Amino acid sequence: EPALPQGLTVAAVALGQRVLWDWECGGACASERDLALKIIRRLPPGSLAVEDAGFAGYEHIRGVLAAGQHLLLRVGANVNLWTALIGNAQQNGGEVWLWPEQRQDEKPLRLRLIRIVTRKKKKLKSKNRRGQRRRRAYKIVQTTLWLLTDVLDENRLTQAEAEEIY
Repeated sequence: EPALPQGLTVAAVALGQRVLWDWECGGACASERDLALKIIRRLPPGSLAVEDAGFAGYEHIRGVLAAGQHLLLRVGANVNLWTALIGNAQQNGGEVWLWPEQRQDEKPLRLRLIRIVTRKKKKLKSKNRRGQRRRRAYKIVQTTLWLLTDVLDENRLTQAEAEEIY
């Protein structure tokens, strides 16, 4: 029977240099979000924390912003966003609010939704029949990623920059 994990490590990488910047360790039952927030609080002021969908959440995002940092976060269908023009936000990106129903007495988090569409060629498996040449077949696979950031000014963080960073 395999042993259970004994600890958890969360690491921060300086993306431009691809170098380990900082890390935080905890027990096997530690919270990844709490460990990440400890690291984020130690980043230089105004840093951009790039995080995956597992870190989406009102409290975590509030913690990042309270630490004086910026955020670029992939989100999925499990995140509910409020917007005046939901169609516009879904199509082109735009300002959205993260505001849980049970926390309506607090200020909503004003964020910008960024839509990234990628297209990649995917190699299809081809059967090799006797005496026939193997053909290479490809299909184009389109993937849509949704990113949230607190950087509302598109001139400070463009869609192209967000795509490259993420």
